[in-house]
Amino acid sequence: MTRHITDRPHRKSDSSRLVQYLSQDRATGRSGVWAKMDRERQSPKGAARVKQFLRIDRGISA
Repeated sequence: MTRHITDRPHRKSDSSRLVQYLSQDRATGRSGVWAKMDRERQSPKGAARVKQFLRIDRGISA
């Protein structure tokens, strides 16, 4: 079986442009949007939402 033209051994890129880009990208860290999304995801929803779900689950209109 012959090798495909894109099958090449993986090697480390020595491009200075790529190295500079990656160092800047890693220095910026995560965006503030992700931190906000994590806070919203982890925040408690409260008992009202659970009660509403249970009413719907039992067949009582919300």
